[in-house]
Amino acid sequence: MKNLLLTTIAFVASTAFGDVSVSESLELNMTKDLRSLLSDPSLKNSTTSIYVYSPDTGQVLFEHESDALLNSASNVKLLSTAAALDTLGHDFRYETKLLGPTPQGGIVRGDVYLLGSWDPTLFPPALTDLARKLKAKGVTRVVGDIYLGSDRRDTLMNSKVRISVRGQRRGQKPRIRIDTPSRHVEIVNNAYTSRRHTKLEVTREHLKTKLGEPFVRITVSGPIRSRRTRRFSQSIEERAVFTGTVLIEKLAARGIEVEGQVRQRNFADYKVANSDSVTPLVTHYSKPASRIAATINKRSINWMADRFINTAASHAYDTKPTMASGVRLMKDWVKSKLQTNTDELVVDTGSGLSYSTKMTTKQIVDIIATASGKRGNRQTAAHQAFLSSLAVGGRDGTLRGRFKGKNRAGLVLGKTGTLTRVIALSGIVKSAEGAPLIFSIVSNGHSKRRRSKVRKVHEKMVKTIHGYSNLVKNYAETSAPPLIDESVY
Repeated sequence: MKNLLLTTIAFVASTAFGDVSVSESLELNMTKDLRSLLSDPSLKNSTTSIYVYSPDTGQVLFEHESDALLNSASNVKLLSTAAALDTLGHDFRYETKLLGPTPQGGIVRGDVYLLGSWDPTLFPPALTDLARKLKAKGVTRVVGDIYLGSDRRDTLMNSKVRISVRGQRRGQKPRIRIDTPSRHVEIVNNAYTSRRHTKLEVTREHLKTKLGEPFVRITVSGPIRSRRTRRFSQSIEERAVFTGTVLIEKLAARGIEVEGQVRQRNFADYKVANSDSVTPLVTHYSKPASRIAATINKRSINWMADRFINTAASHAYDTKPTMASGVRLMKDWVKSKLQTNTDELVVDTGSGLSYSTKMTTKQIVDIIATASGKRGNRQTAAHQAFLSSLAVGGRDGTLRGRFKGKNRAGLVLGKTGTLTRVIALSGIVKSAEGAPLIFSIVSNGHSKRRRSKVRKVHEKMVKTIHGYSNLVKNYAETSAPPLIDESVY
């Protein structure tokens, strides 16, 4: 707060003697404050890079080590979501279809194919949606098998089941619940409630029924205390069979009987075998790409970020989605869109979950300015989709607990990043009146025990930038120094 008061004094002095402009005076004071924070002991033995840019004026207001190639951790998601949104379109939706013979009298006579599109948000509720829509068409029975491919195009995104175990009264068996009940997963409860609590054991076996159908047996053993809850997750190796089984059970819950079983087959072969009867029955549409990008950036979900850019690359290059194609799309995007030199930029994931990443804060700011349309104020629906994907300080995502307060919440939009010895924070700050500044702050090399202190220094830097933005806007509108609310900081 004292720094802001000194800024006001500097303004009065500079305008009185006419030696520097208002903006220059304020910028000098912001520079002084940021350089002071760079000397904070928490940043000792580390490299910290900062870049602050005004999209309204096109000026670089502050930079320190802005060309240093550093690991930006999850700030890579800014690049991957920008490239994916630009490729797919902000209103793009993944489609998952049920294909088969045209129903007659409420009966589908023939095999049905579950055809996906690598949807990173395909979870059990999507299968519930397909079952609901098929029932709405009057279908009551499928006389045939449920087919789907063996790759992940057609399957549920998450092949894990989550299990919760809750202790009851002593001597009683604990209660066990599973998030996606299915006959493909058998739960054996060998646990018991006890006064003492040692480690529960959870084992998994992949078996087959007498009819040769695969299933998973999960056995829970050991003691758990009364009213204590333990949670586990277990992977399902037979992803396609699990997806198909859940679909059949969702259909049954809606009153649609499937007389066949789950089978795997290449879609091209299915079409050849059923060339005269393959028609779209129902389609599930995912949330729009803009909502998916928001989930990725606000919550920093690594696997979803990778899947999002990989599927965007499959659309761009007409190939199967792979990490290699996703990285290619990201690199093609920066070469065609950014103004900064990107020759030395290194990315190998869409999530930033890598120790090989090399980016500069200058490049990160360029990504934000380009993807948000802030440079030149060319805001379109696509630009707004990217802007809306960022976490909002004091309100949601990974910034929910930071930049809080009545006069501060909502004034920082950003993306965090954390790895061992890596802390990053990049985004946009704006004054209450709306003057935006784009910033990127990345620190590498600090000890793990200093992580929280490094974050605090980053926050102080952002508050300093925000204070500058506020003062510039106020001075532009009045010839008198603004009243400064000390409660904000």
